[in-house]
Amino acid sequence: MSICIYEHESYRGFLKDFFHQKQKANKSYSLRAFARDLGLTPQTLSLTLKNKRRMSLESASRITKKLQMPLCEAAYFLDLVIFCDIAEEAAKEIVAQRIKNAQHNYFEKNGTQVFKLHRASE
Repeated sequence: MSICIYEHESYRGFLKDFFHQKQKANKSYSLRAFARDLGLTPQTLSLTLKNKRRMSLESASRITKKLQMPLCEAAYFLDLVIFCDIAEEAAKEIVAQRIKNAQHNYFEKNGTQVFKLHRASE
């Protein structure tokens, strides 16, 4: 089973689920190995997943390449990064609408329900 990015409302949640999926497939797969695979330091990844550090768009873009995401999924991942860190409400609403549209398009195409985007970030 693969992880569907469109079921996630935060990039942190997506990365955590992706890591756990890899760990299920290989019990010895560690956070250190995941960080290496993503091109991050273990400390940076750990702090980011714990919501103690923000992810730069540069790092997010690098991750989309490392995970070989299709362009539409990469754009969605970058929007999740922007959404979690943006402070200005009007801009946040624009990004939230892009996220909602991407979810709607994906789930409509695949015949499943659209999830509501929550304002709280993980």
